[in-house]
Amino acid sequence: AGHDGNCCPTDDGVLQECCGAIASNASLEPMFGVCYAPMPSKDQHPFHTDDFLADWAEPLWGASGRDDLAIIRALNVSAIRLYGNDPRLSHQAFLDRAHELGLGVVVAISDFPYTQ
Repeated sequence: AGHDGNCCPTDDGVLQECCGAIASNASLEPMFGVCYAPMPSKDQHPFHTDDFLADWAEPLWGASGRDDLAIIRALNVSAIRLYGNDPRLSHQAFLDRAHELGLGVVVAISDFPYTQ
C-alpha cells in the first residue's frame, strides 16, 4: 500500500519491499496459445466489426454452433489471443464459454472502428 501502482521492479531490475521474488521452487504452468480470428467468409465482404467475441459471432465459437472454442481446447490449447474488441458489444457469453472450457483469454483492443 502507498506505492501508487509503482511497486516493482525498479528500472534497474531491483525488487522493492512491496514485491517478493518468485520462489526458486515455484512451478509455473506453460501456456499453449493460439490466435483466434475466424473470418466466416471465403470471399471479401465488408464487416461492420472485427469483434468475434461478441454475441453475434456465437454460432462460430458457441456450443450451439460449430463450437470453435471446444475444438481449440481439445487440441490442448490453454489460452487464445483475440484481435477485435468493440467496447460497445457484450462479451460475457464468450468469456463464460472460455472459462467453462478452461481457456485463458488474451484480449486486444481493436482499431477497426477507427481505420474503416
